[in-house]
Amino acid sequence: MKPAMRMLAAAAVVLGAAACAQNPPASKESISAYVTEAERLANSGIKVVFGTNNSGMAIAASQALERHKVIFWEPGSAADEITGRGYQYTFRTVPPGTDWANTLAASS
Repeated sequence: MKPAMRMLAAAAVVLGAAACAQNPPASKESISAYVTEAERLANSGIKVVFGTNNSGMAIAASQALERHKVIFWEPGSAADEITGRGYQYTFRTVPPGTDWANTLAASS
């Protein structure tokens, strides 16, 4: 493994494995658990967090991680708000939901 990849692997974590296992998606309790987990990870020195695949949880977690200047990489949530707030440390790999809707509307 290249040094940069080893460094990323050592510094990154998938958010909320424990929180996800204990709470149903999109409940108030699970969102609270993701924020708590995001805060815990940020305070532990983690530099990169890979997201939740749930827009509500991604919005909440990204707020907590932004405060700590921890990179939050969201792989699958569609809510525009995730990256529409101008955060410096929040990224996504899929387009926002409005892009999906506009593409579908244009093709019909």
